[in-house]
Amino acid sequence: MSVTLRDTVDLPTLIVNGVQDHVHALFLVSRKVPLMRIVGETKTETSKWVKKQRTGPKDFAWPRGYGAFSVSESNIQEVRRYIDNGKNTTRQ
Repeated sequence: MSVTLRDTVDLPTLIVNGVQDHVHALFLVSRKVPLMRIVGETKTETSKWVKKQRTGPKDFAWPRGYGAFSVSESNIQEVRRYIDNGKNTTRQ
């Protein structure tokens, strides 16, 4: 995913991690690129990538919705640790 963000919308990706039903990504956002474009292009490009993998499902598709949150610079390391520890990102 980090390559997709870098190549399609030029976003420096800090960390990406996921669990069974969702993915968390922390990246720096430019004020020049609308969030809707970032999410749309990321979903499109990662869906193509998953479908090309030998072990990936050929009918893979992201859900329609998404959640996005801003993080202050002072909290980047805390959010990075949260994402890195993926087991804490599952819903109960």
